[in-house]
Amino acid sequence: MRKWIIAAVVAVALFSIGAFAASFSLTANNVSSGAAPVTSCNTTANIAWQVNVPADSFTPTSTANYTVTGATITTASGCTNQHYELAIQGAGTFEVHCSGALSGGSSGLITLSSCATTGTGSLPLKVSDTAGAALFIGDSPVTITTS
Repeated sequence: MRKWIIAAVVAVALFSIGAFAASFSLTANNVSSGAAPVTSCNTTANIAWQVNVPADSFTPTSTANYTVTGATITTASGCTNQHYELAIQGAGTFEVHCSGALSGGSSGLITLSSCATTGTGSLPLKVSDTAGAALFIGDSPVTITTS
């Protein structure tokens, strides 16, 4: 008799769980981060490089002695408050990484000595060792023009 009572209790419990699962429904709203998608505010930007020219009479005025000390990014005024990433490739594995926010379409002067560096090398960055540069505004790559 006990076996029948236990079997009946188990059957009722399983039926209740099954009935609950059959009536269970889940609804969800659109799940997102709440942030609007980031698009590039411009496809091109101008970088004006600040170059230190040797001023003494003992240093030859060749490009091997010129150093890049800073840069100013200028782009559309619609890029205000957009985050930028500027990477400058030096000799070998040496890179300089600068980042910040644009104000009125301009970065203001970026001093390379305040930027992060990676790889083998050090600042000052010689013009003759500079292999290239890349610029991202938001998450989008931007074509660089120079002045």
